[in-house]
Amino acid sequence: MAPQPEIIPPDPASRPHRLALVTPEYSDLIPGEIGGLGRYARLAAESLAAQGWAVDLVYTGRNGVAGELAPGIRLMPVRLPSVHWHLGAFEPFIHGLSLMLAVRRLDAQSRYTAVECGHRAGLGWALALMFGDRFFLRFHTSDTQHLRYNITTLSPNERAAKRWDRITARLAAHRVANSRAHAVEMAEETRIDPARFEVVHHGTPDPLVSGSSQQRRDRILFLGAMESRKGTDLFIKASAVPMPQVDGRWTAIGRWPERYANLARECGARVELLGAQSNAALHQYWEETRCVVVPSRYESFGLVAIEALSRGLPVIVPRGGALEEVVGSAGVLVDPERPDQIASAVAALWNDLALEQSLQRAARDRFLSQFTLARFGERLAQLFLGSAATGAPPC
Repeated sequence: MAPQPEIIPPDPASRPHRLALVTPEYSDLIPGEIGGLGRYARLAAESLAAQGWAVDLVYTGRNGVAGELAPGIRLMPVRLPSVHWHLGAFEPFIHGLSLMLAVRRLDAQSRYTAVECGHRAGLGWALALMFGDRFFLRFHTSDTQHLRYNITTLSPNERAAKRWDRITARLAAHRVANSRAHAVEMAEETRIDPARFEVVHHGTPDPLVSGSSQQRRDRILFLGAMESRKGTDLFIKASAVPMPQVDGRWTAIGRWPERYANLARECGARVELLGAQSNAALHQYWEETRCVVVPSRYESFGLVAIEALSRGLPVIVPRGGALEEVVGSAGVLVDPERPDQIASAVAALWNDLALEQSLQRAARDRFLSQFTLARFGERLAQLFLGSAATGAPPC
């Protein structure tokens, strides 16, 4: 049974609305990483806190510590019971019940306006039953999308978790996807009508609010976990395409660079493969970046793309899917699986100043109109309070 978290009495006068944001993991921004469930949880909490909400980040960390993360945001760890591997098929049931009991205790002491849970590990089924219309199921990139691009097969226990995820999706009063393209994918996976999904785009802080130093901008940047789904191989192969007119430094930053060291050598790539970086180092790389390549084969949204837009950087993304939806006319679209087109897009930016400046302006304009943290908070608040009250869609 999950222990009762420490309860800090809320201030209802200043924060009349409360959210329990339930996530299977939480951490501060991992060095060298932009996306992930932990990153989403923090951005969502910060955006709502700025709107006057109180947010409990309820996460299933093994060594979590309860406390105030920031004004209006509490960390509330729930330690789920250990389940013997022979009983792994029952783990989602046991963990889901334990999580529900913990959140119910919190709700009894400070009633939640809404409870949001990530669609992962079969955890949300009991929350969906308990909280009814207050329950929102947030779909992130699922294991199916991850596994589509590698040879990993699901174990019996993983298949059981996927079954419980489908049960949760059917029980949920509200289903929230990160993009319209993602909603279609999740509707197909869960066998639910895509019209029953709501779409709320992410947001991110504005890195230019305090100004930006003038650095030598010549990096062509890839940022993210180095895996097939992220298209790391496409970025490496693009850097190997002969481009005498481009003197940029191709740089890939993220976990598992060793996976692609052999490929880089074999194709003669002009790329620097770096592992996770400190926040200070990551900031420096951003300052030196001239354009960003996000060649993912699948993204539910693409936080790296809006990080680039926020800095007024041109973004090169595959045509179709969530990334095209996110960058709109502020990006350069290329055909999937075509490293030569990525290279051509980089060369075009390098040799056409008018095009580059036009995309820089479009990137910044799109970020300010769509993806600021304030806009994210407004969309979330509207979602949780009911879009019918304003007569407008959630995004």
